Amino acid sequence: PDRISYSGMSKIIKESDKPHLILFGTSWGLPKEVLVLCDYVLEPIRGRASFNHLSVRAAVAITLDRIIGEDI
Repeated sequence: PDRISYSGMSKIIKESDKPHLILFGTSWGLPKEVLVLCDYVLEPIRGRASFNHLSVRAAVAITLDRIIGEDI
């Protein structure tokens, strides 16, 4: 699947009437059969420090804010 920015995904979701599924995780252990069904892979969430682990809850909150923001 193609990598896409948060703003790019936001535009796709806002301009579409179709439902969208956002699957969270690092993809470790995710079967390739599932990954090939995906249309896009969102860019990673990057912080300013070298620490690179977020809880799923934190990742979901950041992602939804970046994609949907205050348009809910």
